[in-house]
Amino acid sequence: MQLKSLRIKSLSISVIVLIITLINVLSISAQTGKKDGGNPAFIRHLISLSLADSAINLLQNDYKPELPDKNILLAIAYQSLGQTDSVSFYVRRSFAQFKMEPNPDKKKLAEIYYILGWAKYKLSDIDSAGYFNLKALDLCNSLDLDSLKVFILKNLGNNSLAGGDIEGAEAYYNEALKIERAKNTPSVALLAGLIQNMGIIFASTGQLDSAKLYFARSLELKETISQSDIGSLANGYANFSNFLRSLGEPIEALKYINKAEKLLIENNSEDYRKLAPVYLIKGGVLIILNNFEEALTYHELAYTAYRQFLKPDDKTFVSLNYNIGNIHESLGNYSMAIKYHLDVIDKDLDPLQLVKTLRSLGSCYANIDQDSLAEVYFIRSVGSAESNLGKHNDQTALSYLKIGYFYTNLGYYDKAIDYYHRSLAVYESIYGEKNRDVSNVLSLIGFYYFNTKDYIRSLQFYQKSLNSFFEFYNDTNYCHNPTMDLDDLDFNVFIILYGKAFSFYGLYERNTRDIRDLEYCVQTINKAIEYYENFKNTLDAENTKLILATRVNNIYNLAVKTASELYYRTGEAKYIDLAFRYSEKSKSQVLLSSIRESDAIKEGLIPHDLKQNEEQIKSNIVTLDNLIYEEKQKSSQDSVKIAELQKDLYRQKIIYDSLIHSLEINYPVYFNLKFNHDVIDLKDVIKNLGPNQLIVEYKLADSLLYTFILGADTIALHRNTIDTSFIGKVEEFINMMKILPVSSGAEKSSYEYAQYGNEIYNVLFPGDYYESKELIIIPDDILGYLSFDALVTKLPDKATSSFRTLDYLIYKHPLFYGYSATLLFNKSKKGRPSRMLLAMAPTYKSSREVNLAHSNVRDIDQNLRPLFHTDKEVSQINETFSGKLLIGDEATEQNFKDIASKYKILHFAMHTLVNDENPFASQLVFSVGHDTIDDGLLNVYEIYNLDLNAELAVLSACKTGVGRLNRGEGVMSLARGFFYAGVPGIVMTLWAIEDGASMEIITGFYQNLNSGMKKDIALREAKLNYLNNADQMGSHPYFWAAYVQIGDNSELSTETNQYMIIEVVGGVVLLVLIILLIVRIRK
Repeated sequence: MQLKSLRIKSLSISVIVLIITLINVLSISAQTGKKDGGNPAFIRHLISLSLADSAINLLQNDYKPELPDKNILLAIAYQSLGQTDSVSFYVRRSFAQFKMEPNPDKKKLAEIYYILGWAKYKLSDIDSAGYFNLKALDLCNSLDLDSLKVFILKNLGNNSLAGGDIEGAEAYYNEALKIERAKNTPSVALLAGLIQNMGIIFASTGQLDSAKLYFARSLELKETISQSDIGSLANGYANFSNFLRSLGEPIEALKYINKAEKLLIENNSEDYRKLAPVYLIKGGVLIILNNFEEALTYHELAYTAYRQFLKPDDKTFVSLNYNIGNIHESLGNYSMAIKYHLDVIDKDLDPLQLVKTLRSLGSCYANIDQDSLAEVYFIRSVGSAESNLGKHNDQTALSYLKIGYFYTNLGYYDKAIDYYHRSLAVYESIYGEKNRDVSNVLSLIGFYYFNTKDYIRSLQFYQKSLNSFFEFYNDTNYCHNPTMDLDDLDFNVFIILYGKAFSFYGLYERNTRDIRDLEYCVQTINKAIEYYENFKNTLDAENTKLILATRVNNIYNLAVKTASELYYRTGEAKYIDLAFRYSEKSKSQVLLSSIRESDAIKEGLIPHDLKQNEEQIKSNIVTLDNLIYEEKQKSSQDSVKIAELQKDLYRQKIIYDSLIHSLEINYPVYFNLKFNHDVIDLKDVIKNLGPNQLIVEYKLADSLLYTFILGADTIALHRNTIDTSFIGKVEEFINMMKILPVSSGAEKSSYEYAQYGNEIYNVLFPGDYYESKELIIIPDDILGYLSFDALVTKLPDKATSSFRTLDYLIYKHPLFYGYSATLLFNKSKKGRPSRMLLAMAPTYKSSREVNLAHSNVRDIDQNLRPLFHTDKEVSQINETFSGKLLIGDEATEQNFKDIASKYKILHFAMHTLVNDENPFASQLVFSVGHDTIDDGLLNVYEIYNLDLNAELAVLSACKTGVGRLNRGEGVMSLARGFFYAGVPGIVMTLWAIEDGASMEIITGFYQNLNSGMKKDIALREAKLNYLNNADQMGSHPYFWAAYVQIGDNSELSTETNQYMIIEVVGGVVLLVLIILLIVRIRK
């Protein structure tokens, strides 16, 4: 692992900085003629250079009780570090010492009072803080101590602000600014801090434009002294980011918090006091931007950082847990979210925290259909907000909005609209008409009118919402949409356009039947998709993209529905093409974008050294992810180790993000390929098809099934109305296929099976386009779990029906599958593997334990049973394709990783562990290696990081083609990982398979493949050969239909052997020439 070298580099830089600092310190010491730190001016100079630790070390190692300034200097040093308890201790000792002096220095007393005031303020003792600061101010006025007076006035301003005295705070800050500006050489850092505080005053009084100007000016000043006070500049960026977030400008907020983060990371800051608020603010901004996976990471980092210096009962942890609960809610983990919120609600919450927590509990219970409980919490949230925060408060407005949305979904429209109008009135009175929160309420009012079937008013309010969101957009014509602004990539814009598009379709369908409304609908859909795709470009975390894909799936359903309706109404072929492209955009979009990003790096669009750097950082990230995952699975977790690993992971991700951002700026071709959202159109699909091939692509959209049939001389679109009973029949049919027919209670008659299979076949294959065609199936939704081979094309005679005589679809057509047509015909550059076959068959001993604690992993006890035929299976395959076998203890994860890129065919005869909750944690189970790092479990996210050159991966393991269904993306199976890693063709299984039948089919498949057959034909012929020899029970689809081929179906290329021959012949020729040359020279 290269993490160690990265730490060494980082350490080296730190050592250099330390040496330079020590040289400076020694230089200063020499100039003052003191080596023992006994000179107060020298100590104060160290503190001014942000070397308080060095100052403390000098003072404490050279303690002289007779030195009168010792305690006050220690108090000042600890003050610069923000360590309040130590400040209080030493300033009190200094005060006690002062009282004993025969001729006390009043200047020193003023400084003692000032520091006491600061400490009391930090301890939230506002009254005592005010008392000591005023005492200090009186002494400064009498002694004319302007330099100290500025700091005291700043303290008094902070104190007044904390006590709610805005006018008093403004007066103190202004006086401090006046004194500092009048100096010949004013302190830039002090001016910047005071101007920032004035920005806070303006923000708290609602003068937001002025506040923004003051914050910006403060940052400009801090940037001029950035090298001398990095912490102050980072703090300024963080505060400005927090302010921008409160203004509803999350994109700008993210920009500034990233600056703060980058500044601290580049300067190797390990100061948790500086890092913690940056993590927390960034996590909050990411929540607003719907980047929930990253938001969770930053909140976990913040939690770890705050634990280093805050007490466990500090209220900061209440805010953190509240936010973490909200993130889990957004990720759909409602039970986890409720757990966090209920834990928080038992604490001593302030009124604001209580309102937020009650509201979030309402949302969580609403999402799990516990409406009565949800209503209780929503009503409590409203009541608590009104009584404790006041009716004219933005949090009260948000509580009105949330309960209104809750009542809309329940159909209580009168209650809903009342709360929406209350929310709108409060928001507009605070922010005016042009504001993100105002826009949200207007959008929900549009949604209310959509639900009440008043589509015109719905469109009007959605248009008002757009006008409110965009500062310079004021178009009241709801047929128009704003132009794309890359600086305003807020997901709320997508939601507005999404609602507007549905309203246009509702207006067409129920009122006008006017084709122009369909055209306006298409225009709005296109704008919504454009916003979504550009917004998705800003996201990094795969899980966040997948969650988002599920949320936006309905816009693609509406898009296909609208384009299809336009086709049926107009007969224009362009609308079939449009409907097909919408269907393509809805399929495996995250996988497609990941593959395109990988291709952009692999295809020589960036320099080789940067490519190597990118690969190494990704490898570090995967390694750390794996270590964190494994540690979290242990029954007794090491929280310190997890925190350290998360910190390392976070830093690696920062480095990676910085590299990718640099590539996007400096290599535009890479950028364009990475963020290319285009999909294949009908013309290019047909161009890629053979004369006897037919694509059958499905799109399930609510109660409609759309079927695209595409071939060399065929372009057709069929629309079938279906209901939940059809989906239920598909589910039941899938269960009939995958359950062992002799299992207790699971046996189904062949005729009943045929009834289901034939009814589904007739729905899925409308028309008469299919005769003698090779079918390419692009499934959608639940159809992704279906083995089409086992559908029944004709009902048998009930009296003579048997599984052996059923007319399965496999008898009529060869077929294979694709995630999408775009992915199917996406040709990526690949390396040239030098060897043919790598086959792996681990041995599972009865003592084997798997370190997995989660109950969401299926059938662990069954999955790890010994596989008796796999070693024989791979040996027989090896007789066909001579290759490398890893059998038994040799079939380790590390052995596979070391050599996998050299092989054209990868064969896995092993168990899998399918994780439904976290698909990226599903695993292939290898033999356990001797290395402690090699646990024998290859995770999906590890597969993603492999660079494979194989043409074919055969996942001859249980359920390698199944996983959680992610609407908008498809089935999240192990096979996806191999596609991403560069393998274009996959053979996988849809359910747990029987070893004997598996061995027969797979060995036949390889024999057929070796004879030159295409992959899908080879698999079909192997299945048909098995069926020809099977008895009644063996003909049941359970035994043979689990294997499916997805992706590239072409025959294996022979270039490996050709290149080997060329290399051998070339080597021989070269050797002969060298010998002849030597002989000639000797002559």
